[in-house]
Amino acid sequence: MSAISTVPRYLFRAYSPGSDGYNSEERFGSMAQFNHRLEVTSLTQLPPEEARSMVKDHVVWESWKNRDDDILISFTSSFLFALQHCIRKIYRCRRTSEENCYICIIDTWKYPPGTFSWTVDLLKDHNLCEKDDARLRHDYQEAEYLAQFDLSTCFPTSSKSDGVVSMSELITRGGLFQILPELNEEIYKGQLWIRLQQLRQRWYRRTEAVTAEDMDGARKLALCFGWTVTTRFPFEDTRTDIPPTLQELAEWERLMRTIYRAQTSLKTDNAERVTRPSAEKSIDEVADILKDIKISLGPS
Repeated sequence: MSAISTVPRYLFRAYSPGSDGYNSEERFGSMAQFNHRLEVTSLTQLPPEEARSMVKDHVVWESWKNRDDDILISFTSSFLFALQHCIRKIYRCRRTSEENCYICIIDTWKYPPGTFSWTVDLLKDHNLCEKDDARLRHDYQEAEYLAQFDLSTCFPTSSKSDGVVSMSELITRGGLFQILPELNEEIYKGQLWIRLQQLRQRWYRRTEAVTAEDMDGARKLALCFGWTVTTRFPFEDTRTDIPPTLQELAEWERLMRTIYRAQTSLKTDNAERVTRPSAEKSIDEVADILKDIKISLGPS
């Protein structure tokens, strides 16, 4: 696996009965593992051209038509992508429903280095781009990360129920379509990347300060996964790269980094029983950022 880019701490996988390979709360198995094709477990074991062909087929979603030995397993750093992917599955796949389509979140810090690789790095490593296939545009793949052959699940908490949630639960208990009614527009349910671009452009076209009701809705959705704030762990992590195109994630990263600095300063102040200006300044920064955070009102 390429080590050029870093891996976000939390990744998501959307899956349903029609998904390739083996998918459960305990582990994910690739198509090759599911089909007992056990002779190859890493791209490094393949000749360059065969590895290139496998990466290409996997990324453009043609492995199910062309092969039974795909060792790659896809994850995404974008929760929005995972949501739209599930919506598309439910809309297009005969055996998929809100009850059996799931989103899993895993903690990449609980895996050895090199377990995951950024898809864009693999495309570059194997000299693949849109000239080979329009779907291989690198900006299409900026949120995708790949594991190889077989992967045990490591959730953010010790409870399995905190790591896997059905779309039914996100819609009914989490109020997904109340928070994001755009995801329930029938005409767009069969789309994926183009729809994501439309949603992001729409949300940033017109903005308004986040309200307490907005925050309550987001918290309600997050609690479906059993825990409130995904960045409750120390946030000061220089290993995390956020592609510039994921604007909403970059804004959240800025807020969480400032909150972490404030918490760290306050802990130091309490331990030393000394009031330090840095803690007060960080808290003021958080207040200023919260005032400036914007959300979309939808199309004007």
